[in-house]
Amino acid sequence: MASSSIFHQVLFLKYPSLSDNSPVRSPLRFRSTIRAASSLALEPGLSTKNSPVSEVELFSCPVCYEPLIRKGPPGFSLPAIYRSGFKCNKCNKAYSSKDIYLDLTVTAGTEEYTESKPQGTELFRWVLVDVSCGSGLFSRKFAKSRMYARIAALDFSENMLRQCYDFIKSDDTILSTNLALVRADVSRLPFSSGSVDTVHAGAALHCWPSPSNAVAEINRILRSGGVFVGTTFLRYTSSTPAIVRSFRGRVLRNYNHLTEGEIEDPCTSCGLVNYSSRVQQAFIMFSAQKP
Repeated sequence: MASSSIFHQVLFLKYPSLSDNSPVRSPLRFRSTIRAASSLALEPGLSTKNSPVSEVELFSCPVCYEPLIRKGPPGFSLPAIYRSGFKCNKCNKAYSSKDIYLDLTVTAGTEEYTESKPQGTELFRWVLVDVSCGSGLFSRKFAKSRMYARIAALDFSENMLRQCYDFIKSDDTILSTNLALVRADVSRLPFSSGSVDTVHAGAALHCWPSPSNAVAEINRILRSGGVFVGTTFLRYTSSTPAIVRSFRGRVLRNYNHLTEGEIEDPCTSCGLVNYSSRVQQAFIMFSAQKP
């Protein structure tokens, strides 16, 4: 497996939008309340003894981390995943398969929450999780590369998952790829320990309520040798350009911006190694590896 520093360099070369000469953009946002409710595809108490089931080793229950039992068509693609039902045999919790994504949050089907809604709007065959995928810019690039056995694009925001799905369904080249959209909490990731090769978090850490808890969860699900690579906006310093301060003041003022040390410390304290970073004005790209 490539080292985290190589992965760090390859991602910059592969996606020039992260280069020194390209500005980082963020959509304008406004407040809206959405009901996160859905019907269960697998009814509570449904027995699996007399019907074909398959165990999905990638997904686990976010409550107790036991592997989820799946009832539905085989395969890891949008149509197959969303026609399936999932259930934990340990805590007996069932999870909904909605029309465009799989809800694997602890409070799936019951939670009411407020979120920000946007206006208008060298790698091998590994398992990749794109946390806080947003509109799916990187998820779609990863899917188009055809270099990953499975890609799970995660976000807590239903609005972002809907927008991601809109982009995917308009592109026939990735609609049938091994890509699934999953609603999940980055602090309670629905994956078995040591089951993921790569975790990507693009422009995400400043949105997380508890970056340290999230990084600890990412470390838990990574296999030995697995890579975590992310980008985020840094807190102001005396050298931050005025134009960046103006942009952040208008668009990103409600987020939790971190210092370089506040990004490196959670990575190293939970056991990740080979930490490396690259800073572009007030934007940082970093990577670390699980030993």
